[in-house]
Amino acid sequence: MFNKLEALIRVPGISGYEEPICHYISGEVSKLGIISRVDALGNLIAEIGTGDKSVVLIAHMDELGLIVSYVEENGYIHFRKVGGIDDRTLIGRAVELLTEKGVVLGVIGIKPPHLMSDRSEQLKTVSSDHLYIDIGTRSRSESNALGVDILTPVVLQKQFNILNNEYISARGVDDRFGCLTLLEVLASLKDLDLPYRLIFVWSAKEEIGLHGAKGIASTIRPDLCIAVDAFTSADMPEIPYHLAPARLGEGPVLRVVDNRAMADPQLRKFFQEICRRHDIPLQVAMTGGGTDGAELQAIGIRMIPVSVPIRYMHSPVELIHIKDLEQLIKMLILGLQEIQELL
Repeated sequence: MFNKLEALIRVPGISGYEEPICHYISGEVSKLGIISRVDALGNLIAEIGTGDKSVVLIAHMDELGLIVSYVEENGYIHFRKVGGIDDRTLIGRAVELLTEKGVVLGVIGIKPPHLMSDRSEQLKTVSSDHLYIDIGTRSRSESNALGVDILTPVVLQKQFNILNNEYISARGVDDRFGCLTLLEVLASLKDLDLPYRLIFVWSAKEEIGLHGAKGIASTIRPDLCIAVDAFTSADMPEIPYHLAPARLGEGPVLRVVDNRAMADPQLRKFFQEICRRHDIPLQVAMTGGGTDGAELQAIGIRMIPVSVPIRYMHSPVELIHIKDLEQLIKMLILGLQEIQELL
């Protein structure tokens, strides 16, 4: 599981530039003997089972990143954030610019304290508008010659760390753990004769407004939707626990309320019963943010987001517990074999 998740995390795919991760996942789906397709918005879709009723299992494959907005005459590069990146996490970061000529390495520079006339500057968060990428060039033409220009996508260089043999920390755990969950569920259920259509969707452009899910809502219109996405947990110092009460290592989470949607009560009770019968630890909690499931609920589809708790969300060191992920996969594999009773 560690190796599979690392492989997914290492593949770039910022919102609007999902082609590399889409290609990787479609290859993994193909290895399972399943045909997939990509729709007009860039969502990757695969399907098993038969029948008039359908269930969508959706996880977004895009990630946070940057995009080149301007190259100065002196070669330095300005950028725009893609998705909800906290400016505090950008300072002093190594980055990879994904040009058509290959990967160009760079760093996000900042004024050193030695050259500050007013040391109070150290107490301020520097806005991304005042940051720049240095790729070691001295002119715009030199930067362009490396393949760097306006619209070049940029990813923060990733480290994949295993802590205490139980925790995974990396940039992009959200929502590559969800992508892996879908692959594992597909591998387990593909040979079963499901009495309904189970549609797997690895969605695009979630981080910039759930746009891929909007397309799924308008084109597929399933009977039920299960969104696999992260649960921002308050299981850390300096955060009031009641704001998002789910602890790492204590099982997957039913994300019953967030800023965009409320889970369907029937689906909540269904998964609670599945977990009770199979001795799967389960947490039920509320948090902030939103998931792809909100867009399907908005058109009248019954929906529930299922998650694992994550510390340090939208930072370079997002952290999950491997057992939570394993138990989430088990819950879905078992539940999807019985969910036709809700259709």
